[in-house]
Amino acid sequence: MYFALDSRFFPNPDMFYESGEPFTQALWSLSISTNGVLNSNTDNDLDVEFQVNPLARSLGVLNPSMSDSQISADVRVAFQVSNGTATLTDYELFPTGTIYTVDREIRLVD
Repeated sequence: MYFALDSRFFPNPDMFYESGEPFTQALWSLSISTNGVLNSNTDNDLDVEFQVNPLARSLGVLNPSMSDSQISADVRVAFQVSNGTATLTDYELFPTGTIYTVDREIRLVD
């Protein structure tokens, strides 16, 4: 699991792990997992789930031009699979034009 925290959505980032890792309160999260041996990057065994915190998106704090499902799909096809091993090629998680608004002092943890 990859993620970033923003104190506007999780007030005490230092307590994230102690609080049970509430990823619904992260600024964004990316989960990549597999079940079984991979044959290709389109194989149903490769699961990629990306999510921007809906509140952050609705407030315009983090507003990528693509939907969460579009970013998930792009990450998935960026994997190269060979002999059951998946390797992520060079990939920018957020598309060009993504805006991350900082309107006050915040604590950011990633």
